[in-house]
Amino acid sequence: MKGIRFALKLDTFIQGVVMLFVIAGLIACIINIDHFGLAWKSFLALGSVQVLSAIGMGLARHDVKRGAHLWYSLAYFIGFIILTPILAGLGELINYTPTLILGGLYVFGIPAFLAIRYFKMTVRDMIAVNTVRRSFWDL
Repeated sequence: MKGIRFALKLDTFIQGVVMLFVIAGLIACIINIDHFGLAWKSFLALGSVQVLSAIGMGLARHDVKRGAHLWYSLAYFIGFIILTPILAGLGELINYTPTLILGGLYVFGIPAFLAIRYFKMTVRDMIAVNTVRRSFWDL
């Protein structure tokens, strides 16, 4: 139980720090579009941290929610591979602005939703594990 508590605390801390880098990257990208690479790399780091966390915690705790997160991440990744060339082709055929907006929503919107959802799940689990009432026999 102590190992899971520590792992959830460490996991939440690492995700929180990487989320701060994501926010900084997005702010830098909004200020100057030349910082798009920074925002992209920070999202990639957050996604990697959360997928590794989902694998580790899913195996350690036999948590179905984390397995579902892995399936959602895999579906997003496959969709990203399929839709990126399609959106790039549409950008050349029709007006560039709508495809840029759709691409931006797909590249940043869906990962942001998944990241916030997974971070909330991790924080909720950390709070639940650390506030469990223990009896005399658990000591």
